[in-house]
Amino acid sequence: EMGLLTYMALVAVLVRGSTSDLAKLDAPVMKDFIKYLFNTGRNDFSSGQLNSEFFPLEKVLEDMTADEKSAYSDKLSMAQDFNAKYRVLDNFTAEDRDELVDEFMHALQSQDVRSPAVSDWNEILDRDLTRSVLFLLPPGWRYLLADRVFKKTIDDPVKWAILVNLQPSNVGFLYKTAQHLRLEHDYFNDGQESGEDLFMRSVSWNKLVEPYIGHILSQRWKIQIESSLKTNEDFSIATLVRLPACGVSSITKAYFDNHGLAEKLKRGSVLSQLSEARLYPWFVISNRYMGEKLKTDFLNYRHIVLSAPLDAMNNIMADTTTEQKMEILNSFNLNPIKVQELWSQVVDSDDDESLAKLFFKVGHKLDIDQLAAFYKHKFTHLYSSRHELEAMWVADDSYLPWSHVKFVADHHINNPGVIGQTDLINLGKFVAALSPSELEAIDDSYLTFDTVRLIVSPKMSLRQLCIIHEKMLIEEINGEREVLEDMYPCLDLKIFGQTSHVRVKNVNPLTDEGIKQLIKVSKRLNPAQMAVFREQISDKLWDIDVMSDILIHNPAPFFANVGTKEFKSKIVDLRDAIIRAGIENLPAIIENVKSMPKRLLTAWLEAAVPVFETGKLDVNVLLDRPASLRAHSTDDSNVEIDLISHAENLDAMLPSLALSGLSCDMIDKIPAEEIIEVISTIRYRNGEDDLIPSNTRKCLVNSVRQYLELKAALYDVDISNEMELLSLLTTADIRAIGPEILLTWGSQTLTTITHPEVRMEVLLTIATAYPHLYFHTGATLQGITEMANHLFTLLKDAKKSEVDIVVGMKNLLPFVSAEFDFDPSTVQLYVKSILDLKSKAVCMPSSHREKYRRMIISGFDSSDTWDSLDLVDLGDLLLTMTKDDLMKIPSTSVRKALPQLVSGSVYGSTLPEIRGFLEPQIYTDACALWLNDGYGLERSEGIDYLKAWQLLARWHLSGAHLLNTRNNLRNSQATPRRIVKRQTELTIEEVPDIDYRILHSKVMNFLQDRYSTLSTEEAAKAVFIISQTQELLGNGSLVAMGYDPEKEKFTQVEVLELIKQYRSDETKPQDVEDKLNQLALDSQVRLIQKLVNLLNLSPAELGISSESIDHVNSLSTFAEEEEFVATVKYEEVDIDVTKAEPVSNEDLAKEISVLEQEIFAASILKNPDTILLTCNDLLSAGMSTTALTAGDIDRMPVKELKNCMEYLGTLRYGARQLPIIWKAVHKKLFKDVEKVTPRDMIYLGNLLPAAVKENAKFLDFGKPALEAISVLGSKSDLGVEEYLATRTLSSQLSMKEIYALGRMVCGITTEDVLEKQLLIKLLPYIGTLECRVKPEVGSLLYSMLKPGLDDQALTGKSASAMDEMGWLMGILPAKVYQKIPAPQLSQFRPSAVMNMRTMNDLSAKQLLRLSPQAASMVETPQIKALNLSKVRALRSAAGEDPKLRQSLNAIVTQFERKLAAIVKAETEELGGNEDLDLQPDDMDAIVDDPTTPEPEPETPTPEPEAEPESEPESEPDDSPNSQPSTKGDDDGAAFAILPSVWLLFISFSFYYVIL
Repeated sequence: EMGLLTYMALVAVLVRGSTSDLAKLDAPVMKDFIKYLFNTGRNDFSSGQLNSEFFPLEKVLEDMTADEKSAYSDKLSMAQDFNAKYRVLDNFTAEDRDELVDEFMHALQSQDVRSPAVSDWNEILDRDLTRSVLFLLPPGWRYLLADRVFKKTIDDPVKWAILVNLQPSNVGFLYKTAQHLRLEHDYFNDGQESGEDLFMRSVSWNKLVEPYIGHILSQRWKIQIESSLKTNEDFSIATLVRLPACGVSSITKAYFDNHGLAEKLKRGSVLSQLSEARLYPWFVISNRYMGEKLKTDFLNYRHIVLSAPLDAMNNIMADTTTEQKMEILNSFNLNPIKVQELWSQVVDSDDDESLAKLFFKVGHKLDIDQLAAFYKHKFTHLYSSRHELEAMWVADDSYLPWSHVKFVADHHINNPGVIGQTDLINLGKFVAALSPSELEAIDDSYLTFDTVRLIVSPKMSLRQLCIIHEKMLIEEINGEREVLEDMYPCLDLKIFGQTSHVRVKNVNPLTDEGIKQLIKVSKRLNPAQMAVFREQISDKLWDIDVMSDILIHNPAPFFANVGTKEFKSKIVDLRDAIIRAGIENLPAIIENVKSMPKRLLTAWLEAAVPVFETGKLDVNVLLDRPASLRAHSTDDSNVEIDLISHAENLDAMLPSLALSGLSCDMIDKIPAEEIIEVISTIRYRNGEDDLIPSNTRKCLVNSVRQYLELKAALYDVDISNEMELLSLLTTADIRAIGPEILLTWGSQTLTTITHPEVRMEVLLTIATAYPHLYFHTGATLQGITEMANHLFTLLKDAKKSEVDIVVGMKNLLPFVSAEFDFDPSTVQLYVKSILDLKSKAVCMPSSHREKYRRMIISGFDSSDTWDSLDLVDLGDLLLTMTKDDLMKIPSTSVRKALPQLVSGSVYGSTLPEIRGFLEPQIYTDACALWLNDGYGLERSEGIDYLKAWQLLARWHLSGAHLLNTRNNLRNSQATPRRIVKRQTELTIEEVPDIDYRILHSKVMNFLQDRYSTLSTEEAAKAVFIISQTQELLGNGSLVAMGYDPEKEKFTQVEVLELIKQYRSDETKPQDVEDKLNQLALDSQVRLIQKLVNLLNLSPAELGISSESIDHVNSLSTFAEEEEFVATVKYEEVDIDVTKAEPVSNEDLAKEISVLEQEIFAASILKNPDTILLTCNDLLSAGMSTTALTAGDIDRMPVKELKNCMEYLGTLRYGARQLPIIWKAVHKKLFKDVEKVTPRDMIYLGNLLPAAVKENAKFLDFGKPALEAISVLGSKSDLGVEEYLATRTLSSQLSMKEIYALGRMVCGITTEDVLEKQLLIKLLPYIGTLECRVKPEVGSLLYSMLKPGLDDQALTGKSASAMDEMGWLMGILPAKVYQKIPAPQLSQFRPSAVMNMRTMNDLSAKQLLRLSPQAASMVETPQIKALNLSKVRALRSAAGEDPKLRQSLNAIVTQFERKLAAIVKAETEELGGNEDLDLQPDDMDAIVDDPTTPEPEPETPTPEPEAEPESEPESEPDDSPNSQPSTKGDDDGAAFAILPSVWLLFISFSFYYVIL
């Protein structure tokens, strides 16, 4: 390790050059030059004004009215007070600023200038800067001066684009370049084409950078506004399409015509790259300005029209041919709703071959009814190609609606009740749709190895795989069993450990191929299997090929027990493994690396990034800057090379992959001028989803402040407070820093920033933050509301358009207090194009939800008019709707939209770093906690929010039930019964298990297939049967609903609508509901009876037994209805079926369709409280399944619930839901079960924490159940006593057991079962367990682990070593903490803080450095012994937590009151001297401030009571039984928290004498 670091440092020194290679630099003159550039330069805000118009900042105040000044002064005072109390913002002295400037100048002067030759930096930057010399500038200089001194340095916009492409993560540089190009427009334009346009066309298209490109184009260059364009300036469609929604929407008719947009918009190859959301604004303006032309010239504008709402799209496409629509479906990756709409218009095509190909491509996007219709009419002749459907739909683990998989599977089986070997082969990988009970019913003899190979797929659950594995025939070759790799997780633990007599090919004994296969399926291994497998390959872990496979598939668990020292020593091997994996696997590796333990990522950075002799990190190495961006590159500007080539060419260790492991120690070593790019790159590497840990975020904030202090010193700007310091931010800085870090300052500061344009830009950036970022940062509900109101006012005062307001407000709009009334088109644009999925996961108080609801309805009309695309567009915003709103939505719309609604919902996701919690919390709980300011879930706003989510989730469940109407074998209709008269009683006879819905569908399919071959008489009879059944069903339904068919006449369509409306009424009597269900069932049975006889269908053709047919024929149907019809006086019509006119196949199909709609009118959205849910429903509802109630589970058939037991175990539950779900499941499935089987225990998964808490005796804690126990141990720290009770008392836990027990190890309270050396060996693993132990257990563990503890962790010399200890850092003796430098306390994990006996063990300076998340774990008993300075320090560290803040404020208030009383008493005793003006802060300074000099009294004073002598620093009292320190800080505090009045009197007397 040291050899590598030494070598890298030496190389760094050599590259920097010797003093003889340095150019002259007159630092004071250079500083004046930079100041001049700033004062004469324009800012990069929307106005582009001169900086001299705002600086010095007194100019801003001069422009205010007297009232505005007064109001601002009040806000400023409040903000300063807030920062002083609740934020840890380092103070900078003049010396600190001078040092920053010196370091900045040294970075330039130390550059090697041998080639090209530079003699004087002042002259170069002032006059002679060339492109070659540009690359000699340190990156920080290039960034800070990019838009100031680069005039005419590069004359080609394309070269500027290349420079931007070389650093795609450097958002700030992109803005600076854009500013430079616009300011120097004339230089970059030769009259033939726009230099800016050429630049934008040349900048790489990058998803993460696109928002910034759009912002530059619309808000800085304003290319959509005619008056902002230069003379004769025009932009290509390639640039125009990068405009955001607000830019597109503001294009006028004159602009549209003058710039030929009608022609430009025909460029489908460019526009088709945009998402539907990005295309929608273009449709709006195209439709506004071209109107009918979109229809008459549809083919040229189809890419735009396809983004339109459904009605508009259909209207424009009215004259489009079927062939053209089919070509569109083949060519465009459309939203499923659009696919469904177009499919309905092409499905009747006679071109069966083209339709078949189209079905294979888009069939998974169809509505379930369309899927059913296609199978009924078209799929028969494609059946031989069904395996192509497998390959495209279920061969991998890509998302496909469960309802569709299940439907297809059911239709590839002859008889769903009896699955034979032929059925298995026909099903192929659609076997994934079979329930556990269906799999268990398969004859074992059918499951040969060859058959199983055909049916196993990644879509199968562990339970499905293991059922098949347990049933399949054992086939051995040369004494070895061959098992498919997908089934490895089903193997016994002994096989993994190589101790089983059962030999499995590649696994026991373990081969290289077996290692490769096991790594591939490792995500399915349980913790015990993983631990044993990891131990088996421990000697091969660092093999390049093995490591490469691990990085590609699942690195986190394989490196879980690797120590940081070992990891550092293997960095070169790690790099080589990444290279071996190849460029094609790099994206997967980048994502997987982020899941590795942070301590290892920190170790990676510590080992790979050299530190210069100046103490600064080499940021070139840290960010993996390409060679062409580094000093002394050639004049060739190659585009960015991939990281694989970068690693090979520069021997780079790829530390940029580990940026999320940055420690505060490393952040402090980043040059101030480079911190903006580092932050930008962190955000770029993290992507949209990953958070910046709170300790890293806190340290980055102070580094940003250091950067601003540098700017203040260079620009000679006087700064007196935080609001003025932030006024030095630019747009480039703000957008690069991003909202997450900015939110750390809090609303009081951000809404009071002195520079008005900085304040506006900061708030606009905050508005882009996804709502979940509020839960992790310093943003409270009150603060977010304040920022929303402030920004809303600013935008209104600036006379912004409605579209500009909603775009600017974006995610802050829900928090605006004022009423807003936007045009419907603005609301639609906001929902469809401005908000994405994560933005729609709203978290706001109930009053704001109601206001938001009114806005949605104003834009989309009443919910009963919504189509399926409206629902998909609204997504999670539906949480703002009332129950009445949701239940009024047309059921067809719900059914079509539901798969996207549940798959796209964010509410079921989990979020890390929620204040006060160690483990990630489900989104809805995190929101409720945030709304309640951290005071639990039970307060009103949090409860109301959870109720709103519960309502939406249960509506999803109802929609899932509707979606699965065709799939559910047990639906809500009444069970068919055969009535047998026995004397005077009616009894129910046992009946065969018949699915009448499926049987009815089969019969109707036969009728349509054979209809053309029937005789005229037979055809007429068939039509008569259908018409008669329809009449009976219609009249019976009308009577049941209270209508009189004799007096009121209704058409078939009207009857159908009446049934639908009646069923949607939640107040309808249950007996009427039952009657309607029975009539629907009678219709199916009647049709089966009559048509089976007419068509002479055999039981074999129908896939049922002859007994079942006999049973169906014995059933009585429509008894009351036939009696009613017989008594009704109709105009008699004599129907002679022998002379009836034949009905066409098409007309017959229509008749059947109308009848089936009446029969299945039960397929409407029902009250979820009355639904009999099935496993299909739960699987289709996604995370909304977690909203199940005990009543839902109780109503479910046992078979259905048991089939879904594993699925319920995979879901993540909120704190309130988990015990409800578990109790109901236990009662329903295990009421009479004394002990669950180990296999079922594994399947219970996430339900186990509730199970062990409520029913510990129900779980199996025997050693044979170690795999099941390991699943419990990965989720809970309960149950270890039960496990130990099953063991031999004298034996100690083995390594395998400790790994398997997981967090249960935290509950061990005795050393009898722990072996010291083994515990030390497992230290890296133990540190990850996030335990919470009692003090005496902590002392015991410390005494056992002490010999193995890393001194670098105990002294704070290594951030990765401290992180490796994890929660164990909290069980150290008090004296040990004194060795740790205060800044290193930022590495303290929340679990470490939680385990500390008292926070008094830390000094005030150390407390200040705790991360916000760690500080949020502090509890009241831990702060009882703190003095005032420590309470204040902790309050600052925990300033982002309003709950803890309030508690600490109360303590501070008590302190201040006591001190004030003492001061008063002392003043009076000393004669009321008016000069004695002791404030609470003064008292704290006397008691605790280490900088307060020891006074030398002029008169003798009593000696203070001597303190006990402390032991030497080198030999701290770190015995496990040492008591917590009750003394003050190690940095000067001399008194206990409750000093005697006598001691205080002595101190005050000293102070008085000094005065």
